[in-house]
Amino acid sequence: MSDPFETIEFWATVEKVQTMAKDNTVRVWLDLSESDLYTMARLAEVNVRGLVLHINADPIRLQELEGDGEGDEEGDDYGL
Repeated sequence: MSDPFETIEFWATVEKVQTMAKDNTVRVWLDLSESDLYTMARLAEVNVRGLVLHINADPIRLQELEGDGEGDEEGDDYGL
């Protein structure tokens, strides 16, 4: 197993966000690339060890990732 306290960095889109009435929490589903098995394994390891994540998410426009050079106007929706 890898070092569970090493930073896990990956790209993902937010698939779903839902408020759970039964336990007063919020669930967030992230969609990772199917080829990102290393990240999946690291996240599973965090779960197995009963650790929690401190997450700092940087929203990026899809166009920036594709490198089309066209910046959208401030306030536009993300193209994810």
